[in-house]
Amino acid sequence: MNIRQILLASVLPLAFSPLALAEDIDQIVITGLRTPLPAGDVATAVTVIDGADLLDRQSFQLIDILRDVPGLSVARTGSVGSQAQVRLRGTEANHVLVLIDGVEVNDPASNDEFLFEHLTATEIERIEIIRGPQSALWGSDAVAGVINIVTRKGGETPSGSLLLEAGSFDTLRGGGSFRTGGEGWSLNLGGSYSESEGSNASRFGGERDGYDNTTLQATFGLDLTEATTLSLTSRYVEASNDYDPVNFLTGLPADGDRVGETQSWLNGLTLRAAPEGAVLSHLFKVSSFNSDNANLSNGYKVGTTAADRVQASYDLSWIVAEGHRVTFAIDHEKTDFEQTGAASIYGDPNYRETMTNTGYVVDYAGDLSAALTLTASVRRDVNSEFEDVTSWRLGGAYDIDDHLRLRGSVGTGQKAPSFIDRFGFFADQFLGNPNLKPETSKGFEIGFDHRFDKGRLGITYFQSELEDEINGFAFDFGSGLFTAINMDGKSHRKGVELSFDLEVTEALSVASSYTYVDADEPDGLGGEKQELRRPQHSASAQVDWQSVNGVGATLSASYVGEAKDVFYPPWPLAPEVVTLDAYTLVSLAGRVPVSDRVMLTARVENALDETYEDVFGFATPGVQGYLGLRVRY
Repeated sequence: MNIRQILLASVLPLAFSPLALAEDIDQIVITGLRTPLPAGDVATAVTVIDGADLLDRQSFQLIDILRDVPGLSVARTGSVGSQAQVRLRGTEANHVLVLIDGVEVNDPASNDEFLFEHLTATEIERIEIIRGPQSALWGSDAVAGVINIVTRKGGETPSGSLLLEAGSFDTLRGGGSFRTGGEGWSLNLGGSYSESEGSNASRFGGERDGYDNTTLQATFGLDLTEATTLSLTSRYVEASNDYDPVNFLTGLPADGDRVGETQSWLNGLTLRAAPEGAVLSHLFKVSSFNSDNANLSNGYKVGTTAADRVQASYDLSWIVAEGHRVTFAIDHEKTDFEQTGAASIYGDPNYRETMTNTGYVVDYAGDLSAALTLTASVRRDVNSEFEDVTSWRLGGAYDIDDHLRLRGSVGTGQKAPSFIDRFGFFADQFLGNPNLKPETSKGFEIGFDHRFDKGRLGITYFQSELEDEINGFAFDFGSGLFTAINMDGKSHRKGVELSFDLEVTEALSVASSYTYVDADEPDGLGGEKQELRRPQHSASAQVDWQSVNGVGATLSASYVGEAKDVFYPPWPLAPEVVTLDAYTLVSLAGRVPVSDRVMLTARVENALDETYEDVFGFATPGVQGYLGLRVRY
C-alpha cells in the first residue's frame, strides 16, 4: 500500500442511515420542481434511495444499486470500471440528466453521458430518480428523467468514519471522512481509493482488466443571516481502466494493452435567500464541470476528449396565494469541447467547438383542494447552434383517500446532438455529422400508489414517442465509416412499472419491483424493430433482516430478461442482430457490530456464478467475495 492509499484510507465515509425505496409523502424531492416539493405532490414516478441501502448492501459502486430501480436498465462492457450505460424507460443513455448537489455532470466529452462506472457509493446521502420527460424544468438531456445525487454534509460536532475492504480480483478499497461544524456552519471532507486487478472482458484469453479510482469530496455550508444560506460543493474523480479492443478479424473483443484514463472536477456555489413568511424567495447558482478523457494503446496516447462547462442560474419563487407558488427561472451555460488525435489522409480528429444555451422557465405548483395538487412548467431554450425549442409539462396528484393516491403527467423533452455526434472522428470507426438536429419527445404516464399498514404498492403505465432519433451507427458509404443521422419516423416506448415494499416485522422487510418495457425504433423500411440492449422484462427483490443487537443481512436478486444487440462481423459480412440471454444476479451482504463504533462486513456478489453479457462479446465477472471493516469515531 502506497502513501496515497494510506492517507485516503483515513477518510472514507460510512452511510449509517435508513433505507428508502419509496414515494414517501413526508420526503422532500429536490428535483420534482424548480423548488423542493413533497414527494406526495410529484405527479411523476419517483424513487428515493437513502443511505442505509448503500450501507446494508455494501456496494462500492452506485451502479450496482441503480440496476434495481423500476424502469432503469444497465449495460456494462465487462469488469469493474468498464463502460456502464444507464437507460430509463427504454431511452438512450444520454437522455438521462444526472446532477450531483445540483451540478450537471453529464460529460460533453463522452457523448453527453454520465460516466456511471466511476461513481462510488461513498459520501452519498440520498438519490432521487425522477422518471418521465423533465426538459421543461432542466432542458436538454432530461428526456427520460433526472437522477439527482445529494452528498453528505457536515455535522454540529466533529466526527468521522473509516473503511477498509479487500476481496476478489485482488481488490482493495479504503478511505474515510471527517465532519464538523458549529452554529451556522458545517464542513464535510471525504475521499476514497479503490484498485482491482479485475476480470477478463474478452471471451477468450486470460488477461485481466484492472481498475483504479480516486474520489475526493468536500461540502461547506454557512448561514450568512437567518434567511440567507451559502453552500459550496466540490468533487474530484481520477480513474483508470484497462479495456479490450475489438479484433477486426473476429469482430469480438480480444486481449490488448488498452487503457482509458479520465479526470473530472465539479464545483458549485449556491446562495439561497428565503425569509420566513415572505412571499418571495431567491436562489442563485454558479457551477462548473471539467473533464479530460484519454485512450492509450501500448502505453501511448492515441486520442483525447475534454470539456469545460460553466453554468449560472437564478430562480425567483413567488407565493401568489396560500398553496399556490410560481417560480421564474433563467439558466445560462457555455460549453467548450476539444478532441485531439493523430491526423491522417482519412480525417483529422483535432478540433475545438463552443456552444451556449439560455433557458427561460416558468413553473407552477398549486393545491386546488386538500386532495388535488396541480403542477405545470414551460421552458424556452435559446441555443447558439440550433433553433429555439419550447418544452412543457403538466401533471396532477389526487388523494382518493388516506391510502390511495392517483397521479398522472404529460410533457415533452428535447435533446441537442452531442459534440461527438456532430464533429467526432475516430480512425477506422466513426465520422461525425454536423447537420444533425435535436431529438424531441412527447410522453405521458398514469399511476397510483396504495399505502397500507407497513407497506406500499405502486403501479405506473408510461408511453412516449421520440422524433428525429439520432442513430450513431449509420454506415456512410462515402467514407466507409459509421456516422450519426436523424432517423425518419418515430421511435416508441411504452411499459409498466410495479413496486412493492413491506415491513414484515420490526426486524424483517422486503422490497420488490418489476418493469416491462417495449422500445421500438424505425427499421428504415417503413416498419419498426426492437431497440438494442433494452430488456423487455426486468425485476428485483431485496430482503433485509436487522436484529436488535445490530447483526444484519441483506439478500438481493436482480433479474434481467432477454435483449437484442448487434454483432459487427469482419467486412464484407453484414451486421447481424443477436439475442442476449436472460440472467439473474444474486448477492448477499452481512454485517456484525464488534462495538458501538466498529463493524465487520462481508458480502458475496453474483453468488450463483452466473455467466452473462450486457453487451455482446463482453464477458462480466463471476462469483466474488469481499471482507471489510467500518469504524466510526
